[in-house]
Amino acid sequence: MRPTSIDGLLLEGAHLPYLRLSKVSGRILARTLSAPFADLHLSNLASAELEQADLTEARLLSVGLSDANLRGAVLNGASIHSCQLDGADLSQASGESISITESTMRAAKLTGFRGRCAFVRDCDLEHADLSQAYLYRSMITGDPPPSMALNHANLEGANLVQAYVAAGMTDSNLEATRAAYVRMNQSSLRNANLSGISPFQASFVKVDFSGAKITTFEPPFFADRCQGLQVALQGDQPGEPSNYLAEFSSLIRRGREGST
Repeated sequence: MRPTSIDGLLLEGAHLPYLRLSKVSGRILARTLSAPFADLHLSNLASAELEQADLTEARLLSVGLSDANLRGAVLNGASIHSCQLDGADLSQASGESISITESTMRAAKLTGFRGRCAFVRDCDLEHADLSQAYLYRSMITGDPPPSMALNHANLEGANLVQAYVAAGMTDSNLEATRAAYVRMNQSSLRNANLSGISPFQASFVKVDFSGAKITTFEPPFFADRCQGLQVALQGDQPGEPSNYLAEFSSLIRRGREGST
């Protein structure tokens, strides 16, 4: 017989590599659990205590972890698919090369999350807190882009250097975000706060900047067919970014007219 209720199960400090939980439900207490290569699926573990747990290369499929405590957890190389992590706390967690697909993480706390080379696709992170997150070379995309929801998300001070982002980011906060070489093609940045962003050699194609707040946007950067960007740049104190965009757009138009 397989038990279905594990409410109150105490696994704190346990060493359980390849742990497998299937079709179970309950709040587990598993701070500092060591369970690399764990296999968790078709389970509801809402409000689980997994602070500083080692879930390296774990596989999570259709697992409910709403309001779970995963502060400081190690999720390097983990695969998370079709899971619910709404309100979960992953502050200071490590998720290098993590894969998160078709999952909900609304209002999740990811402050200081270390997600180098993370892969996030078709997820709902509306109102999530990603401030100071390290997302170097990460890929955060939706197909279509709005299906990767980062509306109202907080990415203040996050590192998006060399990241690829195609997402809905309406009303998001990207203040002081490091965005050198980032590609944000087809994203929506309507009413976003881009104060202090540093998009050195970044790429913006078909990005909606309508109503965005921009204070610094130093060239060089690549921008093509970006609604609202010219208007947003006009609020800058220096005229260089606005002049750069006007000249760059003129150059692109001439190139199209002369192309075959």
